[in-house]
Amino acid sequence: MRVSGLVSQTIDVKRSVRQGGVLSTLLYLVQINDLLESSGYGSKVMSVCTGNSAFADDISLLAHTPSHLQRLVDIVHTFCLHSKVSVNIDKSSITVFTKISAQPSACIRYNDQVTKQTASLVLGISYCFNTKIKDRISCGLQKAKNAVFSMAAQGVHAQGINPLLSPDLYSKVVVPIALYGSELWFNMTVTELNTISRLQHYAVKRIQGLPTSTRSDMAESMLGLNRLPSQIESRKLMFLHKILSLASNSVTRNIFIRNFILFINNNSLVSTGFIADICNILFKYQLLSIVNNILVPDPHIPSKNEWKRTVKIAISERESHDWDQRMSLNLDITFFRSLRPCIAPSIVYQVCNRSFFRNIICVVARLWVRPVSLDNIMCYLCGVIYQEQLVHYLCECEKTQPLRLHFINSLPSILLPDEMDTLLNHDSVALTLRLLGAPLDPILDRTTELQFLHSFYTHIGQCLTVIFEKTVTILSLPLLYARLTSC
Repeated sequence: MRVSGLVSQTIDVKRSVRQGGVLSTLLYLVQINDLLESSGYGSKVMSVCTGNSAFADDISLLAHTPSHLQRLVDIVHTFCLHSKVSVNIDKSSITVFTKISAQPSACIRYNDQVTKQTASLVLGISYCFNTKIKDRISCGLQKAKNAVFSMAAQGVHAQGINPLLSPDLYSKVVVPIALYGSELWFNMTVTELNTISRLQHYAVKRIQGLPTSTRSDMAESMLGLNRLPSQIESRKLMFLHKILSLASNSVTRNIFIRNFILFINNNSLVSTGFIADICNILFKYQLLSIVNNILVPDPHIPSKNEWKRTVKIAISERESHDWDQRMSLNLDITFFRSLRPCIAPSIVYQVCNRSFFRNIICVVARLWVRPVSLDNIMCYLCGVIYQEQLVHYLCECEKTQPLRLHFINSLPSILLPDEMDTLLNHDSVALTLRLLGAPLDPILDRTTELQFLHSFYTHIGQCLTVIFEKTVTILSLPLLYARLTSC
């Protein structure tokens, strides 16, 4: 070892391998290979032995009876004595996958008795004795919530980082934590799916500074995010591709193909688990024919990028279709549907990235998702009867007319004359929608559109100031919005 120019005495390495060494992994695999040879005592799937699965230095022993499991433990003990390798018994445990009332009383020993637990942790995934995944989901969601709070402390909120950047951080940090091991979540109940979805509902509203009462479909679509259950299905489909891409003599691949064919042909005795889930997902997204082409004698396996692209397109189309159906069932959100016709990042967050303008953007985002009321109400400023509050204040109220004229007079520097005519020919409702960012005529190029909306969003702040008859700073605009929606 060399430290600060000083060299230690030489050390002879007679056992183990160097941590981080290029050959360390290969040498370990050569050493451990004899232990992983089939002994005939472990569990089997059909004729394939699956009793000693391993990943790196984590080994799981599976057996149908305590005597067979004890025999597997004895084999490990003998191997360790011969190879001068030790096992950390404190981190080892036994879990019996059956009902509590049917738990066997037999003890498994490795020198001392091995602790029996109701759940075992393998590669960071907890496996409960009753095969339920409720605790596994709860643990992942709690870690993800902690990550959301940590990100909020670092500026991932409505007044901090731009909401267009926040979803990317959320997808790369929070979602992997929440959905770790979700490829093996099967037979999920409606309650469990709703519990998973609530994490994203909370996160997207916090990122955008929206009220907790905001409809979650609106909040997710404003950031262009699909629902978490669909992301779980995407992970399962990518896991399927990983299995099918294994070598043709791979044990894992052969077990999957056998069970998959049995399930498809209705010859399987098992109706739950990963095979049943993946078949239902393939049917749902109409991808079964692609998988069938992989199972032929001379298969064509798409590359990872090709499969990922296919899965993304299929899920996006299905999510958009389901989102349209959910939105069309509620007449109270027709205003939002005109502003946001699809699942995509909202143009509101693209208008300005400067921090001092962020509060106005937050107000406009809330105006997008606010509930619309069409009751006849008298304006307390001008005494005119109106139906929609925001439409009246921005386009009809006499109190805001000077500001409205000033805004219209500033448009020739942004729009062409024919674009101006098209815009001003809209009625009050259509004009309000277009000014907020709805994809209505005139259709402008991106640069002009952003400049146009920037000007109008500034006009909104000025209108709010006049409505409440006092001068306020930009920082108090969210409070003005609260008064606007409550009056």
